[in-house]
Amino acid sequence: MVDKNQQVIDKTLEQEYKYGFTTDVDQTKFEPGLDEEVIAKLSKIKNEPEWLLEWRLKAFKNWKKMSEPTWAKVLTPLNLGKYFKGYKDVNEMDWYDQIIINEDLKISLLPAVHWSKRSLTDTNKTLWGNFLIEHKNKKILFACDTGYGKVYKELGEKYGPIDLTMINIGAYNFKPMFDKTIYHTTPEEALNVAQDLKSKKVLGMHWGTFVLSLEPIMEPPIRFKDSAEKYGFNKEDAIIFKIGEVSPLDKLL
Repeated sequence: MVDKNQQVIDKTLEQEYKYGFTTDVDQTKFEPGLDEEVIAKLSKIKNEPEWLLEWRLKAFKNWKKMSEPTWAKVLTPLNLGKYFKGYKDVNEMDWYDQIIINEDLKISLLPAVHWSKRSLTDTNKTLWGNFLIEHKNKKILFACDTGYGKVYKELGEKYGPIDLTMINIGAYNFKPMFDKTIYHTTPEEALNVAQDLKSKKVLGMHWGTFVLSLEPIMEPPIRFKDSAEKYGFNKEDAIIFKIGEVSPLDKLL
């Protein structure tokens, strides 16, 4: 007998992969991050002579080899340093550890509501966390996947106010397998985390790239924007990038 739950999942995934979004969300609300001229220039590469394309690929490989960042300072949660072979300055961090990069920049690892796993046998044997980046008089929290938890009010009291919180807003609906994941915030919970952190602005990420769950793929940014004011944010301060968009950091802060 076919599992009815699996039928629901298969049907939803088929729709996501076929159309890129489910039909109850207006796709026209989402413009590409690159304009047509840039896309056209990029598309011309495939029409280049084979020798020129080969030259470009060789140049890229040489550049990549020369720029291999073994010199970079690596900051990683506990027990993950072994994955950065070849790097000379690898720093494993526990929650609340802080590393001073220079007089203007310091980075702390803070708690997150998530689990960790790198192989079949090491579930929760490595640490997961969020990074707080403090540069001069600005604070940015980069949430490395998290669910909602009371810990964010504590972090808000200790480290707030935060100038910009970057946080996941997608991959939360796993019905009928279970009600929702506790490890990925809904758009509303993401706003709640930002509110608890006393954030001035919040940027929604972790949506629209891979089909990981069953909500319509373009639903998260709509719910995120629509709910912003309920959590004390102006809509323009609940930021959503166009897919492919790049922005200078000082424009966001």
